[in-house]
Amino acid sequence: MLDVMSAPKAPTDLAWFAIPDARIIALTGEDRAEWLQGQITQDVRSGSGTACLCKPTGQLLSIIRFAAQEDRVLLSAEPAQPFLDRVEEAVIMEDVAVQDLGDCFAIQGEGAAGLIPSRRSLLGGFDGLEPAGREMDLGEYQLRTLEAKVPLVGLDTDDKTLPPELGSEFDSESTSYNKGCYVGQEILMRIKSRGHTNKTWVLVTGEEMTAGSQITAAGKRVGQITRVSGDLAGAVIRNSALDQDLEIDGRKIRIC
Repeated sequence: MLDVMSAPKAPTDLAWFAIPDARIIALTGEDRAEWLQGQITQDVRSGSGTACLCKPTGQLLSIIRFAAQEDRVLLSAEPAQPFLDRVEEAVIMEDVAVQDLGDCFAIQGEGAAGLIPSRRSLLGGFDGLEPAGREMDLGEYQLRTLEAKVPLVGLDTDDKTLPPELGSEFDSESTSYNKGCYVGQEILMRIKSRGHTNKTWVLVTGEEMTAGSQITAAGKRVGQITRVSGDLAGAVIRNSALDQDLEIDGRKIRIC
Protein backbone atom coordinates (compact mmCIF):
# COMPACT_ATOMS: atom_id res chain seq x y z
CA MET A 1 0.00 0.00 0.00
CA LEU A 2 1.10 3.57 -0.56
CA ASP A 3 2.20 5.52 2.49
CA VAL A 4 -0.30 8.21 3.51
CA MET A 5 2.28 10.96 3.02
CA SER A 6 3.09 9.80 -0.51
CA ALA A 7 -0.45 8.98 -1.63
CA PRO A 8 -1.69 10.76 -4.77
CA LYS A 9 -3.57 13.98 -4.12
CA ALA A 10 -6.69 15.09 -5.95
CA PRO A 11 -6.69 18.47 -7.70
CA THR A 12 -8.60 21.14 -5.81
CA ASP A 13 -9.19 23.34 -8.84
CA LEU A 14 -11.83 22.98 -11.52
CA ALA A 15 -10.56 21.28 -14.67
CA TRP A 16 -11.93 19.61 -17.78
CA PHE A 17 -10.95 17.04 -20.36
CA ALA A 18 -12.62 16.12 -23.67
CA ILE A 19 -13.18 12.35 -23.56
CA PRO A 20 -12.14 10.74 -26.87
CA ASP A 21 -14.82 8.61 -28.56
CA ALA A 22 -17.41 9.53 -25.90
CA ARG A 23 -20.67 11.35 -26.58
CA ILE A 24 -23.51 12.83 -24.57
CA ILE A 25 -26.69 11.05 -25.63
CA ALA A 26 -30.36 11.68 -24.80
CA LEU A 27 -32.95 8.89 -24.72
CA THR A 28 -36.59 9.92 -25.02
CA GLY A 29 -39.89 8.10 -25.51
CA GLU A 30 -42.28 6.38 -23.14
CA ASP A 31 -40.25 3.14 -23.04
CA ARG A 32 -36.80 4.73 -22.58
CA ALA A 33 -36.22 3.71 -18.95
CA GLU A 34 -37.56 0.18 -19.33
CA TRP A 35 -35.55 -0.40 -22.49
CA LEU A 36 -32.35 0.96 -20.95
CA GLN A 37 -32.94 -1.18 -17.85
CA GLY A 38 -32.62 -4.25 -20.05
CA GLN A 39 -29.36 -3.11 -21.63
CA ILE A 40 -27.00 -1.92 -18.88
CA THR A 41 -25.71 -3.44 -15.66
CA GLN A 42 -26.84 -0.77 -13.19
CA ASP A 43 -30.40 -0.13 -12.00
CA VAL A 44 -31.81 2.80 -13.96
CA ARG A 45 -34.37 3.32 -11.19
CA SER A 46 -31.55 4.64 -9.00
CA GLY A 47 -31.79 7.89 -10.99
CA SER A 48 -28.11 8.25 -11.84
CA GLY A 49 -24.99 6.15 -11.76
CA THR A 50 -22.30 4.28 -13.64
CA ALA A 51 -23.02 1.13 -15.62
CA CYS A 52 -21.57 -1.22 -18.21
CA LEU A 53 -22.89 -2.07 -21.64
CA CYS A 54 -21.96 -5.68 -22.27
CA LYS A 55 -22.05 -8.32 -24.96
CA PRO A 56 -24.47 -11.23 -24.37
CA THR A 57 -21.37 -13.19 -23.32
CA GLY A 58 -20.61 -10.59 -20.61
CA GLN A 59 -17.60 -8.78 -22.06
CA LEU A 60 -17.48 -5.00 -21.61
CA LEU A 61 -18.32 -2.81 -24.59
CA SER A 62 -18.77 0.65 -23.05
CA ILE A 63 -18.89 2.39 -19.69
CA ILE A 64 -22.15 4.30 -19.37
CA ARG A 65 -22.82 7.14 -16.96
CA PHE A 66 -26.50 8.11 -16.80
CA ALA A 67 -28.89 10.59 -15.22
CA ALA A 68 -32.67 10.33 -15.47
CA GLN A 69 -34.58 13.55 -16.01
CA GLU A 70 -38.33 14.19 -16.16
CA ASP A 71 -38.66 13.68 -19.91
CA ARG A 72 -35.42 11.93 -20.90
CA VAL A 73 -32.42 9.96 -19.75
CA LEU A 74 -29.03 11.53 -20.41
CA LEU A 75 -25.99 9.32 -20.89
CA SER A 76 -22.29 9.70 -21.48
CA ALA A 77 -21.21 6.60 -23.36
CA GLU A 78 -17.49 5.76 -23.51
CA PRO A 79 -17.00 4.77 -26.26
CA ALA A 80 -20.28 5.85 -27.80
CA GLN A 81 -20.47 3.69 -30.93
CA PRO A 82 -21.31 0.37 -29.21
CA PHE A 83 -24.24 2.04 -27.45
CA LEU A 84 -25.48 3.66 -30.67
CA ASP A 85 -25.17 0.27 -32.38
CA ARG A 86 -27.20 -1.35 -29.57
CA VAL A 87 -29.97 1.18 -30.06
CA GLU A 88 -30.01 0.44 -33.78
CA GLU A 89 -30.12 -3.31 -33.18
CA ALA A 90 -32.32 -3.63 -30.09
CA VAL A 91 -34.98 -0.93 -30.33
CA ILE A 92 -37.71 -2.71 -32.31
CA MET A 93 -41.25 -1.98 -31.18
CA GLU A 94 -40.35 0.16 -28.15
CA ASP A 95 -41.08 3.86 -28.02
CA VAL A 96 -37.44 4.93 -27.71
CA ALA A 97 -35.62 7.68 -29.59
CA VAL A 98 -31.95 8.59 -29.36
CA GLN A 99 -30.30 11.95 -29.92
CA ASP A 100 -26.55 12.50 -30.06
CA LEU A 101 -26.12 15.82 -28.25
CA GLY A 102 -22.39 16.27 -28.77
CA ASP A 103 -18.89 15.81 -27.40
CA CYS A 104 -18.47 14.70 -23.80
CA PHE A 105 -16.46 16.92 -21.48
CA ALA A 106 -15.43 15.60 -18.06
CA ILE A 107 -15.52 18.45 -15.53
CA GLN A 108 -13.76 17.47 -12.32
CA GLY A 109 -12.84 19.21 -9.08
CA GLU A 110 -14.37 21.51 -6.51
CA GLY A 111 -17.40 23.38 -7.79
CA ALA A 112 -17.94 21.10 -10.78
CA ALA A 113 -21.38 21.14 -12.40
CA GLY A 114 -22.78 19.43 -15.44
CA LEU A 115 -25.41 17.06 -16.77
CA ILE A 116 -24.35 13.64 -15.52
CA PRO A 117 -22.56 12.79 -12.24
CA SER A 118 -19.17 11.31 -13.11
CA ARG A 119 -16.38 10.21 -10.78
CA ARG A 120 -13.22 10.44 -12.88
CA SER A 121 -10.95 11.84 -10.15
CA LEU A 122 -10.71 11.63 -6.38
CA LEU A 123 -12.91 14.72 -6.08
CA GLY A 124 -15.43 13.61 -8.67
CA GLY A 125 -17.53 15.84 -10.86
CA PHE A 126 -19.81 15.71 -13.89
CA ASP A 127 -19.91 14.99 -17.58
CA GLY A 128 -21.39 17.73 -19.75
CA LEU A 129 -21.49 19.46 -23.11
CA GLU A 130 -19.48 22.54 -22.10
CA PRO A 131 -16.00 22.72 -20.55
CA ALA A 132 -15.45 24.60 -17.30
CA GLY A 133 -12.24 25.66 -15.54
CA ARG A 134 -8.84 24.91 -17.03
CA GLU A 135 -8.09 22.22 -19.56
CA MET A 136 -6.30 19.07 -18.40
CA ASP A 137 -3.78 17.58 -20.77
CA LEU A 138 -3.78 13.85 -21.46
CA GLY A 139 -1.04 13.17 -18.93
CA GLU A 140 -2.93 14.80 -16.08
CA TYR A 141 -6.18 13.09 -17.04
CA GLN A 142 -4.41 9.74 -17.06
CA LEU A 143 -3.00 10.47 -13.61
CA ARG A 144 -6.32 11.62 -12.13
CA THR A 145 -8.20 8.57 -13.36
CA LEU A 146 -5.48 6.25 -12.09
CA GLU A 147 -5.50 7.91 -8.67
CA ALA A 148 -9.25 7.33 -8.49
CA LYS A 149 -8.88 3.75 -9.79
CA VAL A 150 -11.15 4.52 -12.73
CA PRO A 151 -10.48 2.19 -15.68
CA LEU A 152 -10.50 3.46 -19.26
CA VAL A 153 -12.08 1.34 -21.97
CA GLY A 154 -9.58 0.34 -24.64
CA LEU A 155 -6.57 1.12 -22.45
CA ASP A 156 -7.26 -0.89 -19.30
CA THR A 157 -9.58 -3.30 -21.11
CA ASP A 158 -9.66 -5.41 -24.25
CA ASP A 159 -12.42 -7.25 -26.08
CA LYS A 160 -12.31 -10.09 -23.54
CA THR A 161 -12.58 -8.00 -20.35
CA LEU A 162 -15.48 -8.77 -18.01
CA PRO A 163 -16.70 -5.94 -15.72
CA PRO A 164 -15.89 -7.79 -12.44
CA GLU A 165 -12.27 -8.06 -13.60
CA LEU A 166 -11.96 -4.28 -13.17
CA GLY A 167 -11.95 -4.63 -9.39
CA SER A 168 -14.43 -4.76 -6.55
CA GLU A 169 -14.74 -0.96 -6.31
CA PHE A 170 -15.70 -0.62 -9.96
CA ASP A 171 -17.94 -3.66 -9.80
CA SER A 172 -19.91 -2.39 -6.79
CA GLU A 173 -20.26 1.03 -8.41
CA SER A 174 -21.32 -0.15 -11.86
CA THR A 175 -23.25 -3.42 -11.48
CA SER A 176 -26.49 -4.31 -9.70
CA TYR A 177 -26.92 -8.02 -9.05
CA ASN A 178 -30.58 -7.79 -8.06
CA LYS A 179 -32.10 -5.46 -10.68
CA GLY A 180 -33.45 -8.09 -13.07
CA CYS A 181 -32.52 -9.14 -16.58
CA TYR A 182 -30.11 -7.28 -18.87
CA VAL A 183 -27.77 -8.21 -21.68
CA GLY A 184 -24.89 -10.24 -20.24
CA GLN A 185 -26.54 -10.81 -16.86
CA GLU A 186 -26.33 -14.60 -16.94
CA ILE A 187 -22.55 -14.57 -17.25
CA LEU A 188 -22.03 -11.89 -14.61
CA MET A 189 -24.34 -13.65 -12.16
CA ARG A 190 -22.41 -16.86 -12.71
CA ILE A 191 -19.17 -15.03 -11.84
CA LYS A 192 -20.84 -13.52 -8.77
CA SER A 193 -22.04 -16.90 -7.53
CA ARG A 194 -18.62 -18.42 -8.15
CA GLY A 195 -17.15 -15.64 -6.05
CA HIS A 196 -14.15 -14.55 -8.09
CA THR A 197 -12.55 -13.89 -11.45
CA ASN A 198 -9.19 -15.20 -12.63
CA LYS A 199 -7.60 -11.78 -12.97
CA THR A 200 -8.12 -8.23 -11.72
CA TRP A 201 -7.22 -4.72 -12.87
CA VAL A 202 -5.35 -2.98 -10.03
CA LEU A 203 -3.29 0.13 -9.37
CA VAL A 204 0.45 -0.44 -8.91
CA THR A 205 3.44 1.75 -8.16
CA GLY A 206 7.01 1.29 -9.27
CA GLU A 207 9.82 2.63 -11.46
CA GLU A 208 10.45 2.46 -15.21
CA MET A 209 7.05 1.00 -16.05
CA THR A 210 5.66 1.19 -19.58
CA ALA A 211 2.36 0.08 -21.08
CA GLY A 212 2.69 -3.54 -22.09
CA SER A 213 5.42 -4.35 -19.53
CA GLN A 214 5.17 -7.96 -18.38
CA ILE A 215 4.72 -8.56 -14.64
CA THR A 216 6.28 -11.64 -13.08
CA ALA A 217 6.13 -13.42 -9.72
CA ALA A 218 8.61 -16.16 -8.81
CA GLY A 219 9.87 -16.03 -12.38
CA LYS A 220 6.47 -16.64 -13.98
CA ARG A 221 4.44 -14.18 -16.00
CA VAL A 222 1.35 -13.17 -14.01
CA GLY A 223 0.19 -9.91 -15.56
CA GLN A 224 0.75 -6.86 -17.68
CA ILE A 225 0.83 -3.07 -17.32
CA THR A 226 -2.09 -1.40 -19.12
CA ARG A 227 -1.15 2.29 -18.85
CA VAL A 228 1.28 4.46 -16.91
CA SER A 229 1.45 7.94 -15.41
CA GLY A 230 4.70 8.61 -13.59
CA ASP A 231 5.20 6.01 -10.88
CA LEU A 232 1.55 4.90 -11.01
CA ALA A 233 0.14 2.37 -13.43
CA GLY A 234 -2.86 0.23 -14.10
CA ALA A 235 -2.16 -3.48 -14.36
CA VAL A 236 -4.07 -6.68 -15.00
CA ILE A 237 -2.74 -9.38 -12.65
CA ARG A 238 -3.80 -12.95 -12.01
CA ASN A 239 -5.62 -13.21 -8.70
CA SER A 240 -3.39 -16.07 -7.58
CA ALA A 241 -0.41 -13.68 -7.68
CA LEU A 242 -1.91 -10.61 -5.99
CA ASP A 243 -0.28 -11.44 -2.65
CA GLN A 244 3.09 -12.42 -4.15
CA ASP A 245 6.24 -10.35 -4.74
CA LEU A 246 5.76 -8.72 -8.14
CA GLU A 247 8.48 -7.56 -10.52
CA ILE A 248 9.06 -6.01 -13.92
CA ASP A 249 12.47 -6.99 -15.34
CA GLY A 250 13.74 -7.56 -11.81
CA ARG A 251 12.39 -4.27 -10.44
CA LYS A 252 9.84 -4.59 -7.67
CA ILE A 253 6.38 -3.10 -7.99
CA ARG A 254 3.65 -2.83 -5.38
CA ILE A 255 -0.12 -2.94 -5.49
CA CYS A 256 -1.61 0.29 -4.12
